[in-house]
Amino acid sequence: MARRAKTTRQQRRRRARYEPRERMLIVCEGTKTEKLYFENARQVLGVQRGQAVVEVESGEGSNPKNIVDTARKLKTKAEKEGNAFSSVYCVFDRDEHAHYQPSIERANKLKMLSITSVPCFEYWVLLHFRNHTAPYARTGAHSPCDRCHRDVKAEWADYAKNRTRLFEELQPRLDNAKQRAEQRLTAAKADGSDNPRTEIHLLLNAMEALKETKAIQT
Repeated sequence: MARRAKTTRQQRRRRARYEPRERMLIVCEGTKTEKLYFENARQVLGVQRGQAVVEVESGEGSNPKNIVDTARKLKTKAEKEGNAFSSVYCVFDRDEHAHYQPSIERANKLKMLSITSVPCFEYWVLLHFRNHTAPYARTGAHSPCDRCHRDVKAEWADYAKNRTRLFEELQPRLDNAKQRAEQRLTAAKADGSDNPRTEIHLLLNAMEALKETKAIQT
């Protein structure tokens, strides 16, 4: 019996020693493209929800304001429960949303990070196949995001918003996409234009960094 008790104490110490030190919250638009993408990325990168490292949630509505509101609620709830997130990311598109810039500013004031794509998430997908620097604009009934989606379909005819393994399918092209996204982000800052650009690669870099987090030593 004493030996069993000792084993139990050792197991408890071992669990405490390997308790993750970071908790990341990602709140994104809708229940399809972005949410499925980051859930798949979390699985492939080895930062599963069961490890209480990365949580991916949908916003209560698809516009930037709703995304920030949802993230604030979840952040506050976690803090009250004594299980605060170490980082909170709000993922949303520019497209033609009226509350885009105010939502970025509000997220900053709430000590949350906004991860944006102009015109939309599909621009990040497109960069896996080729570079694209021309701005997107509305043409008739087609929004900037519609036109970007058309460009993705031209490169990948089978692309759809409900693909559950999107990150995994695109992973062989990931390094090229990151390089193109970083180059475009640098150029956008230099010329004062954000159309087009994306910051999705910055969030993926943060997720990958969690894998390198060493177990807490006691």
